[in-house]
Amino acid sequence: MTVNRDPVSSGTVSQCEANDCTYNQEKQCNAGAVYFNFVEGKANCYTYTTESVRETDSGAQNAGQVAQCSVIDCVYNEVQACVSDSISLSFSDGIAKCNQYVLSDNEK
Repeated sequence: MTVNRDPVSSGTVSQCEANDCTYNQEKQCNAGAVYFNFVEGKANCYTYTTESVRETDSGAQNAGQVAQCSVIDCVYNEVQACVSDSISLSFSDGIAKCNQYVLSDNEK
């Protein structure tokens, strides 16, 4: 995993296991923007939704960009921007979770 230290260039979602998410097509996120928050010790994707209607069935056109990350104690978070080149999402208990969440040295 590489680190992009330019918070203006946010990471992209390279893989998503939330198969029932409206933005997930063939394990690829095609949301225009992806947002993360911190709940119960986990970085959760609150862009995850099953309520919207898919606009296309042709597969992911563009990978979702991390628009904002409120998980401020993550090593990849700088000024609420994800500085990881890419992230992957896992899915369990009805929640899409960022696999790149790593507690920064300042918070340990």
